[in-house]
Amino acid sequence: MFTRQGRHTNTPQQALITACVLAASMLASTSAFADAKAANKILEEAGVSAPEGCLELTDAKALAARRVQWRKAIDALEEKDPAYLHAWIIGAAKPPALAMKESTAQRDCLISAIVKDAATSTEGLILDYGDSHPKTPREMKRVAEKFEKKSSTRSQIVRHFDRSHYRDANGQAFIWYRKVSFTHPRSFNLISPAAAEKCGFTAGHSWRPSSERHKRCWFKHLSEDERQREVLTASSAPGISRHHWGTEFDLFGLNPRHFVPGQRLHDEYVWMKDHAIDHGFFQPFLGNDVLGPYTYIEERWHWSYYPIANALTSYIKDNQTEIDTALNAQWDKFEKRWSRKTKYFSFIRAHWRDYVFNVAPVEVSARSTQQLPQLPWMNPSSLLLLLLV
Repeated sequence: MFTRQGRHTNTPQQALITACVLAASMLASTSAFADAKAANKILEEAGVSAPEGCLELTDAKALAARRVQWRKAIDALEEKDPAYLHAWIIGAAKPPALAMKESTAQRDCLISAIVKDAATSTEGLILDYGDSHPKTPREMKRVAEKFEKKSSTRSQIVRHFDRSHYRDANGQAFIWYRKVSFTHPRSFNLISPAAAEKCGFTAGHSWRPSSERHKRCWFKHLSEDERQREVLTASSAPGISRHHWGTEFDLFGLNPRHFVPGQRLHDEYVWMKDHAIDHGFFQPFLGNDVLGPYTYIEERWHWSYYPIANALTSYIKDNQTEIDTALNAQWDKFEKRWSRKTKYFSFIRAHWRDYVFNVAPVEVSARSTQQLPQLPWMNPSSLLLLLLV
C-alpha cells in the first residue's frame, strides 16, 4: 500500500565492509542493552516516566518544563552512571527506552495530527501517501478514516512517513568512511564553491566517486580537513550525530527538491513549520545562510524532539571536557580500524562543538490553551516568541 523506492545493491567488497560494521555493533549490543536497562531505572527514579497518550506541549511553559524534567533526570544519570550517559550521547550505547518511547510516541501523535488535518483542511493540505494514492481531498479523508479504524493502516503510514530514526555510531561511521575514503557506491553531497574553484568544477553538482576527475580532485587537490568539510555539508561525523540520541526523525522524504514550493512534500513542510512544535518537535538545521559555516545543508525533513534533545545539548555544553575525551577515544578506534595513515577526523576533532551547538533556536508562541483548539498558528506580528536555547 505504502511503497518506497528500491535500495542500492552493494558489491561484495561493500557487503564485507557492511558485515564488519554490523559485527562491531553486535559485539557491543549485549552490554549496551544491559546498561540502557539500568539507565531506564535511574531515569524513572529521577521522575521521568513514559507518558500515557500525547503530551500537551502546545504551551511554551509545558514544553520548557518537560525539558527541565529531562535535564534533571540526565543529571541523575550522570551521577550514577556517567560512562553510560556519555556512551549514549556519542552513539556507543543504545538510548534508554524511556527516551525512545517518548520521542516515538510524540512522533506518532504528530503524524496522527497531520493525517487528521489533511482530511478536514479548508486550505488544500494534501499529503503524499505514495504514487498509488490520488492527491485529492477525497483521498485524504478516505486514508484518515482507515487510519482511525485500523492499526495496520496506522503502522503503514508511520513507516511510510518515518524515513530514518535512531542510528548508532557504527552505522554513522560506515556512512562517514565511504564518503571520506571516496568509495561511496553513488554520487553524494554537493561540491562546495571552494572545492569547485580548486578543481575547475561547477559548484552545486554532486561528488561522483566513479569519476576519475572527481577522484583526482578529492585526493590530489583537497587536504584531509577539506575532504571532511565536504562530507560535513550533508553528513554528520560518528559521535556527533543527533540521530544517536533517539530524538531525531527524518520525515516524509530525504530529497531537498521535494520540499520546495510546488513539489510533492511542500504541504507537509508548511504544516510542520506551523504545528510540529505543538508536539515538541523543531527543525534544527536551517542551512549555512542562517546558521553560518559550521552546519549542514537545510534539512526540511529532519525534526528533533526538543525536551530530550535540548536537555542533552545543554548537558554537553556543561561537560565539554568529558565529552571531548569520549569522542576522541571513539575516533581513535575508528581510525585504527580503517587506516594508520589517513586522518579521518582531524577537522571534526577541532570543530565538533561548532556542529553540535550550532542549531536553530526554538520559537514557541505564547498561546492561550483555552483558545488553542480554535486558533491556527498566529500571525507573526502577534506572536510573543520565547527562545528556548
